[in-house]
Amino acid sequence: SDETQDGYKEIVINSGKMTVKTTNIIRVNQLTADEAVKTAKADYEKIAANVKAADIAVQKAEALELEGEKVFNMIAKKLGFGELTGIELSGESAGLLRPPSEWGGRDRYVSMFGQSYAVTPLQMASMMATIGNGGVRISPRIVKSWTNADGTFEEQKRPEPVQVMSADTAKKVLTMMESVVADPNGTNGVGGVEGYRVGLKTGTAEIGVDGQSGLTGIASTTAGIIPADKPRLAIAVVIYNPKVAYLAASSALPLFGQVAEAAVKNLGIPASAEPAVLYPSAPQ
Repeated sequence: SDETQDGYKEIVINSGKMTVKTTNIIRVNQLTADEAVKTAKADYEKIAANVKAADIAVQKAEALELEGEKVFNMIAKKLGFGELTGIELSGESAGLLRPPSEWGGRDRYVSMFGQSYAVTPLQMASMMATIGNGGVRISPRIVKSWTNADGTFEEQKRPEPVQVMSADTAKKVLTMMESVVADPNGTNGVGGVEGYRVGLKTGTAEIGVDGQSGLTGIASTTAGIIPADKPRLAIAVVIYNPKVAYLAASSALPLFGQVAEAAVKNLGIPASAEPAVLYPSAPQ
């Protein structure tokens, strides 16, 4: 950033520009002017990343002469979105996944970064387990086995495995999620557990609230895998309308770290032994 003669600071963000007062007396949402500029720049770059992700996904589908909506719907169905998991508990929701014929003009783009559909925490955890399981989805179950009144033992029938993605693709996705944890421009270690490699994804969504018009609520989420090198646990955390901070990085993410740390200790899961080989977060 460069200060101009009239006391303004010019900030260059990708191909765009914005100017703000340099004085720190001015405050925006309890932030000083410089802090507000840094926050706005980070938000802009995140939006730009979402737009780029959507553009790449649509281009890939078109290059294969496929419709992006149908490709997304096919993968989402394989992951178990839009249907019950089979966990055999009453009251479970299937989430929301509309068929391609009901998509609007923007859906083919925003679906690439998590909008236009809805999943349950259990579906999120199942998706993470699929990634950690080399791309193979095994529907979750609560009951493993039981003993009948006459003393006979029965074991729950194992769900049929489904190969959702190749093992190589699953490994690449997990490495991406792990790289975000270590990246100063990502979660920067928040949500991590000392001694363990962790791969995760945060999300902050606007949601509807009963009796109110528009999207007035917030769902703060974090889902991930630990240890990332030898996956043992898939964890999903959701906080509805967090009181302290609405962004997942400041609400659901720290809670994810606490849950993961307690879980690996209680279950006696060994720490990671091998260093991570991560992806760069910026063009090299």
